[in-house]
Amino acid sequence: MLPTIAVLLAGPLAAQESPRLLARHGGLDVVLYRVQAADARGAEVAVVSRSDPPLQLLRDGSVLARGREGEGPEELASPVDVAWAEAGVVVLDLGNRKLVTFSDTGDAVAVRGLGDLWANHLFVAGRDTILGTFVPMARQRAVLRVRGDARDTLYRFETRGEEIRLEAPGAPGLTVNAPFAAQPAWTVLSDGSLAVWDPASRAMRLLDGEGREVSRLELPPERLPVTKADRDAWMEETFEAEFLGRRPFRPLRRVAEERVEFPQRFPEVLELVPDPDGGVWVRKTGTGAGAVWTLLSREGGLTRRVRLPSGRELLAVGDEAFVALATDEFGSEQIELYER
Repeated sequence: MLPTIAVLLAGPLAAQESPRLLARHGGLDVVLYRVQAADARGAEVAVVSRSDPPLQLLRDGSVLARGREGEGPEELASPVDVAWAEAGVVVLDLGNRKLVTFSDTGDAVAVRGLGDLWANHLFVAGRDTILGTFVPMARQRAVLRVRGDARDTLYRFETRGEEIRLEAPGAPGLTVNAPFAAQPAWTVLSDGSLAVWDPASRAMRLLDGEGREVSRLELPPERLPVTKADRDAWMEETFEAEFLGRRPFRPLRRVAEERVEFPQRFPEVLELVPDPDGGVWVRKTGTGAGAVWTLLSREGGLTRRVRLPSGRELLAVGDEAFVALATDEFGSEQIELYER
């Protein structure tokens, strides 16, 4: 029988912290547009976005290096994830289905094609590359370990949730998932093991590097309330996004306000992010009122709770800082570092 580790709280809830802002990247020298992902190594932050250049290595508000946009073997067309590795920084390019490794100076040093794989998540653990893959236009998902030409499946699951079709005059039709529906979540911890959560079991399972379950963390039955700020943020993100300088889905917002029903509380888990010290951060709320994250240790203890400022999206947790994405009232994107 596998061990089950109960999560014990020191009090009714772990004390909530508001981390201190350390630095901000963005502006005239660091132009960011539709940031996709970021990763931190010490004070250096690697950011991939849909701007040109698509890869930027940042430190102390300055750009250390850039990766080139394009369709060439060493160029990036649609990067979706990034991770530091021993050889440099690895970028997952969804459109070209490849991995490109860049040195600290921005030079491409290795390119690996992914063949027929569609991947949108990337982790590097030692010599292992771990990818989150998907089937286009379907709910099937898988977590694969890639070693040379070998591909090993560590975990399979399907996305869930009710779909809502919205239509309105003057706007293209749009199908959205019911907001804040419980979905399977996973991440790769610092030692290469997987933390996975399935809404059906409500327990977080820890899988070893071969995909075998080794223990479980029983999460506390805590579900935080969905606030008006969270509902407004969901509407803003879903219907106010720009495309070619226009907001084609804006007419759908009024329809959505009448038809879309929000739950009263969030599920136990919305997202998982690894901590460099071996634990796992669990997102408990949306970003509208400030996302609440709790840190679980490998031993099952709930050790920290932080609330980011309103609207911030946590991208990564580094050795020195939380890396978050912020968007101001003019739509300008910035990378913010908060004290860890």
